[in-house]
Formats: sequence, C-alpha cells, structure tokens
Amino acid sequence: TVPSPTLSPTGQPSAPAVSASPERGEPSAGIAPGGLVSWERVADPQGLWSTAAFENLRGVVPFGGGLLVYGYGYAGGDAGTQEAVIWLTSDLQTWRALSFDRAIGTDQNASVKEIAGNDRALVAIGDLCCPDERAVWQSLDGASWTEAGVIRAADRPELIQLHGVAAAQPGFVIVGEDHGSAAAWFSADGTTWARTDDLGPGTIRDVAPFGSGFIAVGRFQDEPGTESQWDAAVWVSEDGLSW
Repeated sequence: TVPSPTLSPTGQPSAPAVSASPERGEPSAGIAPGGLVSWERVADPQGLWSTAAFENLRGVVPFGGGLLVYGYGYAGGDAGTQEAVIWLTSDLQTWRALSFDRAIGTDQNASVKEIAGNDRALVAIGDLCCPDERAVWQSLDGASWTEAGVIRAADRPELIQLHGVAAAQPGFVIVGEDHGSAAAWFSADGTTWARTDDLGPGTIRDVAPFGSGFIAVGRFQDEPGTESQWDAAVWVSEDGLSW
C-alpha cells in the first residue's frame, strides 16, 4: 500500500519518508523527522493558567462542539477556596469556570474522578464526604448537573470504589470494585444504573469504548485470599451488561 501524505511542522503536506524496515531493538528507527508530532502551549488571554483557578487539571472531554475540563481550582466565592471545578470552552480562548459543588447542589465536599460523554449526555463519577460515599452525576450541557445515584456499601463505604467511566453507543459503563469483586454498572441514559453480574474477585481500573461496545482492564485473583495469585485481566462487552 502507498502511505498517505503527512503534515510537516509547517502544516504543509509532505511526502512520506522512505526508510528501511527497522531492526529489532530499534523502536525509533522507523520514525521519520517529518512524522514527529509538535505541541504548543495554549494562549492564556484571561490569565487563568498563572492563578489558582487552574491549580490541578485532571481530565478533558469533548462535548457539544467544545471541551469540558475538570479538576480542582477556584471558581469564585471565598478567596483561596479549592474545590471540584469544571471549565467549559468552545475556542480555547474564553473559559467559563463552574463550581461543581454548587452545580450539583450539595453541602458535602465533592471530588470528581472522571467524566465521559456521548452525543446525549455527560456522566461524572466521584466521591462525597462526609459521610464517605461514591456518587454519580449526569448533565445534558456540562453546566447543570443532577445526582444520578449514590452507590453505597451497607457496611463499609471504602469497600466500593469507582475507578473509571466510559460512553459508547449502548450507553454508559462505570467500573471499579465492590467488596473485593471486579464490578461494573451500566446505564442506557446516564440516570438509572444497574449492577452487572459478578465478575469475580478482582478490580477493574479503567474502561473505554471498543468497537460498538466496551473494553475494560484491571486484575483478577485466581485464588481468593492468596496475594501472589493476582493476574492482569481484560474484559470486553458489546452491550455494557454482559462481560
């Protein structure tokens, strides 16, 4: 096959470089100078990057023709107060900061772990304190959020952990751990959640869209109670319910 043209650092198309097949042990031998990826820092017309407003950025999600960035920072109110914050932008020039605590209407301290979105909605997972709870929130626009369920453990809250969330055509999947078992929760719309079948002793650390469904990664314990029997594990699902 004929390789397609690549963009040079100047932005102009350039012919693909011709090189000999790389030898084993030389992973960079096939990287041509014209194929290097360049990065540049985003301009800061509002002076946000040099203040406490963007103290800790955790993730970014494309949504609604723009971007949603989430993390910890300052969104107005008491000076110096750090809280869960989301920032919305459509052009990387103008940013709108929103207090996540006020957006979800809670007096508890919220911590956002991860946000995923599709063409219908956004879903955020995180923690509430205090009491210690795992929570899920849903939004249609990135600015207004509603609670979509609190995942509680009847005895010890720390025995349930939410590690990742992903959006695909079937809906949304949250992954984590429930009392020592690898766990996944599914929702078609981001508001009503169902725990999937028990996936066995272990934990799922992350999940992503894969084909028309999902792929999740973590670890599995072949012999419960034996610390040395942990193995890496991968799960796949077409519908987010059966793994």
